[in-house]
Amino acid sequence: MSTQQADAPQSGAPQPPRPDRFAREGQAKFFNEDLVHHTGGLGKVGPGDREELAIVERCYYDPQESVEFPALPPEQDPHNLHRSLKSKEYGITCYPSGKRAIVDESTLEVHDRAFQIGDLCKRSALTTMSGVILSVSIEAQLEHVLSKQRSDWVPASEFTNAARVFVGDHVINSNWVGVVEEVFEEALVEPHNAQDFVRVCDVGSRLIVGEIDPLSFSAAWPSLSPYVNKGPCHAVDVKQTVVCVNWLG
Repeated sequence: MSTQQADAPQSGAPQPPRPDRFAREGQAKFFNEDLVHHTGGLGKVGPGDREELAIVERCYYDPQESVEFPALPPEQDPHNLHRSLKSKEYGITCYPSGKRAIVDESTLEVHDRAFQIGDLCKRSALTTMSGVILSVSIEAQLEHVLSKQRSDWVPASEFTNAARVFVGDHVINSNWVGVVEEVFEEALVEPHNAQDFVRVCDVGSRLIVGEIDPLSFSAAWPSLSPYVNKGPCHAVDVKQTVVCVNWLG
């Protein structure tokens, strides 16, 4: 009886080159947290097929993408979104729908890449020189909630956030600190094709300016369901009238 034994590889034999992650990253066009548009048909929502924005959450050159994980059952991952990314692929999440997808690099366009003061930056991942951001100038484009018309670019220093108080927020009055226990609001609602506006009292900050979801609106205010069933309604103004605070001793 004869046996054969495979020759062990010699220590001096050339090994196949390992992929250079830094070279792959240097060729990349997108990075984590980039705000992008998808031009391949994904993320079309609303009147006129407006494009959604998406945020980049996975990049093909990340080290963890080279690790193969067991595939999930189809009922848990029907679109196979947990697989490792191939070259030039990115994982994105659309806003505001929350849809997730794996897409090719050629279908993405950069919409915004945010920088903050103190961030380290390079012209590309392969360059040796780097810098620190010392100042940032920001402009924003506003979209009307109802008409969807967009304004010209406006310096961010010219406007502030429309802050609202929510249940659980910590608030300050003089030297007192408290926790918001309840919020009462009054909304001005424009019914579909109606001549008059309707005032609605709300508890819990459920209404925001814009189109109202008819199902949740009818469930919360049954007396107004005849207006909602005729077509879309809009909240044109929301004001907080009473805030109940539990002051901490």
